[in-house]
Amino acid sequence: MKNFILRKRFLLLFVFTFLLLISKSYAIDVYSNSAILIDGKTGEVLFEKNSNQKVYPASTTKILTAYIALSQGYTMKEQIIPSRTAVMSVPKGSSLAYFSENEILNLEQVLYGLMLPSGNDAANILAEHISGSVSDFADLMNSTAKNLGAINSNFVNANGLHNDNHYTTAADLAKIACACMKIEKFREIVSQSKYDMPATNISKTSRTFLNTNKLLLSGGEYFYPYATGIKTGFTTQAGNCLVASASKDGLDLISVVLGGSIIPVNKSTAFTDTISLFDYGFENYHNEQLVAQNKIITSCVPKKSGKKTLNLAAADSLNITVKNGDTPVFDHVTTINNKIVAPINKGDVLGTISYTMDGKPIGIVNLVAQDDVKKEHVIFVILRILLYFVISVIILGVSLRIFNEIRKFIKRNRRKKGNR
Repeated sequence: MKNFILRKRFLLLFVFTFLLLISKSYAIDVYSNSAILIDGKTGEVLFEKNSNQKVYPASTTKILTAYIALSQGYTMKEQIIPSRTAVMSVPKGSSLAYFSENEILNLEQVLYGLMLPSGNDAANILAEHISGSVSDFADLMNSTAKNLGAINSNFVNANGLHNDNHYTTAADLAKIACACMKIEKFREIVSQSKYDMPATNISKTSRTFLNTNKLLLSGGEYFYPYATGIKTGFTTQAGNCLVASASKDGLDLISVVLGGSIIPVNKSTAFTDTISLFDYGFENYHNEQLVAQNKIITSCVPKKSGKKTLNLAAADSLNITVKNGDTPVFDHVTTINNKIVAPINKGDVLGTISYTMDGKPIGIVNLVAQDDVKKEHVIFVILRILLYFVISVIILGVSLRIFNEIRKFIKRNRRKKGNR
């Protein structure tokens, strides 16, 4: 009886431990009002909470401002001189980069002032430089957001200072952030914990911008070793906000938490929720690469190329996020253009490779030429035709000779049989 009770207790303990492990792996508590976790490469949603609820974004707005500035074709040395309106129209007490009227700056410096210390003055400076005014820039923000799929947002300024008509959703911000993280310079800027800006015509000493994103601050209470960005935000109406990114073992994650607060133990839910989301993502998902950029997929012989073989390679990589324990079936179909004719330039798109997961389409990658292929010169075409003609004549002559010899042989045999 005693052994039975012990076995029963052991079984109950085993079941409890198993359920605890399962709940730790798959359950997640998010205290902020709305949140979302996505795959940074594909945009696939891995977790969400009220992600389509319209909320105030505060300074996470500046992600879109930076995206637009980096999409104008400017170099980082583009000269920018702030107006009085741009630097003086920011409310006292709000976050600043402390740029001055008529200070000679460049785009890189203003972007660091925008994204690290969250300078509201930097946002106004960019808006005026790009569109002439903040209101015109807001129009550009809205059209850009719509093009990125952020259809439930409306922006009225470049910095995120509160306005009842300035709103977004966690899902929309995730889409914008996903597009931003595809820009190398954006990734570089938002991953820095600080930036040392040299002296200017106004400021005779250098200044240092510190990043407000505590996930990046080594030794701090919210330091996250896999964090790579992106942007904090706060207003009284918006609460604590954070759009963040992290990378580990080939898996890129982007999280958005909005409407955070300070929980009873004096912790910012914007940071604690983000860490929880990242831990959940890295513990329960992994990255699988279906095809690597520049991998040779197939080959072809272009017409008018002189029978030269041309390799076709994947133009981009294709990755997919898979939940641990899942065993999806991947398949692909390669399609080559019907008419591939020289001349061909390296990088020309000559086909596609389409991938499916469990029969559902998940991505298409272009196949591009790996080399230049020149059109065969007319002289070589003529020489090849002549060569074919000569070879054909020789073959025909040899064939006729063989045929005649066989015919003669048959006749001789018939005569011999007739003489008998």
